[in-house]
Amino acid sequence: MRVMERVAVGIVLFSVLVFIFWVRVDPDNPTSVVAAINQRGAKWLMADSRGDSKTWYRIMDNIASGEDAWIKVFEAFAPTMDGHPAEDLTAAASKALLKNPEPVARVLAQPENQKIVPLVCGRIDDHRPFDPADKTEFLKLQRERVAAVLPEELQPIKVKCLRYIDEALAKRT
Repeated sequence: MRVMERVAVGIVLFSVLVFIFWVRVDPDNPTSVVAAINQRGAKWLMADSRGDSKTWYRIMDNIASGEDAWIKVFEAFAPTMDGHPAEDLTAAASKALLKNPEPVARVLAQPENQKIVPLVCGRIDDHRPFDPADKTEFLKLQRERVAAVLPEELQPIKVKCLRYIDEALAKRT
């Protein structure tokens, strides 16, 4: 009987540990996504969510919305960007930059995120449905929105970002 009790206790403990460490990510809840990043790490979430592309692309669409809560998700991912998931993240951030430039610029201005500035500013997502359809118009609109970012502390990132947008525009003409 003692063996069966030990097995039962082991199963219960294992179940509790799985419950505690299992992270369920709700792709429509930025708090859930940030919690998963904080608990397991951005790279884990990238790998786990990319296995379920529906979840991953929902998170990307939400970041692209430019809403402040989703910019915080982008901020949590930003320092770990590399490889293919980075393409999705930078494309989403590029769209967010158009819709809500100041908070995106604040993320890009952080020293650990300097490497992704050229990936976000002037970036066009060629792999997914694109709105607006005219990519040159998107870049012009993105430039206009970034140029309107006025806080003094964001001027260096504004200048840098505008340079990359101008380079992207020059390639299109």
